[in-house]
Amino acid sequence: MTVRRTTPRFWHVWPPKVPANRKVPVGVAGEYVEIASAPQASRQSDSRGPTFLISSEVAMSVFVLVHGGWGGGWQWRPIANALRRRGHEVYTPTLAGMGDRAHLVLDSAALTLSTHIQDVVQLLYFEDLDDVILVGWSYGGAVVDGVADQVPGRLRLVVNIDGEVVEEGRTLIDGWTPEARNAMHDFLEDARATGWMRPPTADELADVLADPHLRNWVANRERPHPLATDTEPYPDAGGRRHSVPHVFIRCTEDDQPEEATVTRLRSDQRWRFQEMALNHLCILYAPDEVAKVLHELS
Repeated sequence: MTVRRTTPRFWHVWPPKVPANRKVPVGVAGEYVEIASAPQASRQSDSRGPTFLISSEVAMSVFVLVHGGWGGGWQWRPIANALRRRGHEVYTPTLAGMGDRAHLVLDSAALTLSTHIQDVVQLLYFEDLDDVILVGWSYGGAVVDGVADQVPGRLRLVVNIDGEVVEEGRTLIDGWTPEARNAMHDFLEDARATGWMRPPTADELADVLADPHLRNWVANRERPHPLATDTEPYPDAGGRRHSVPHVFIRCTEDDQPEEATVTRLRSDQRWRFQEMALNHLCILYAPDEVAKVLHELS
């Protein structure tokens, strides 16, 4: 089996000179593969620079995992590690102004949905990533669709795990159910004054995260979320996102009603719809189950 990978990131000389049949590590998976025996035949070029054909017994996939509100790349760590053990290449970017990047931006108005879409678009460009399985959870669902609108040619599949699905010209808040608006009332009231939605406390997470140690670990790492991401209308790119296959994974163990935009996906031929018997915070408390589902989609 032949796997097409973009220019490897473990060479320091450019362009790399690789002896025939040399064994080289393939990034985070820690495995070794053989470079094709004819260097000229194995090397191709396009507008983004040279690429290589690397032969391997198992085809790896490239995952980019986009976190949810108040979060960061840290939310994906157990799932990313589980996917890497299966031989996949995994990236877990932290969106601007969030997680370990929360200290870099003081103006919440500068952090919109478009900003976060560009965070991921630029990651794909600078890491030379193609044939990507792009996964968004919760708020990240809106981000990955925006990325698919921008660079559909870089993506193999878009996976939305119980996340936001936004229609062109509408905001994230427009799609919330009355129950969700009521649950978020206090968060929004604070945010209208400060520009930031405060994160939930450990006590407020008790209904969805049973383990008190996990609740505290999560609450200690959450950071305020910029309100402008939820009030900017989704940019209209003419539906380019739907040129990429889409999967929506609905978490069924929640007491919140399903949003109308999600219900419509059940009969939308552009989406594959499936369910998991977990609650919305599944990526935090059930990483092995989520990683298994993602691996099967690859």
